[in-house]
Amino acid sequence: MRLVEIVRGYKTNNETVAVCQDVTKRLGKESVEVKVDVPAFIVNRLMIPHFIEAMKLLEQGVATKEDIDKAAKLGLNYPMGPFELMDLTGLDINLNVNEYLRKELPHELKWQSSLELRMLVKAGRLGRKTGAGWYEYK
Repeated sequence: MRLVEIVRGYKTNNETVAVCQDVTKRLGKESVEVKVDVPAFIVNRLMIPHFIEAMKLLEQGVATKEDIDKAAKLGLNYPMGPFELMDLTGLDINLNVNEYLRKELPHELKWQSSLELRMLVKAGRLGRKTGAGWYEYK
């Protein structure tokens, strides 16, 4: 990944943020500053609802996972679709982040996790790392 999220804690000073930004640049990466220490920072707060909605579309029979992935790639110009990305990062990781957000932000109903995701994780289908997740890998 090219991105580093630099999270400003309650007592983080500007000098510390500047040092982190410099280290990030020297590593050949780009940074964004998260101005307050919130659950899941920026990327996961954007990504997990995207995954939840993709799973709802699948569960409601709106489209296949293949077509949902294709739509995200061709319609949103994403490098991979949500099911492909969940398989890459690990379904267990995605479920854990989803559950963490549901616990930390219970007033936001959007964090309801998918039954199918829970079943895949329980079955050990964690994505590429186990050879199967939403898709099969050889």
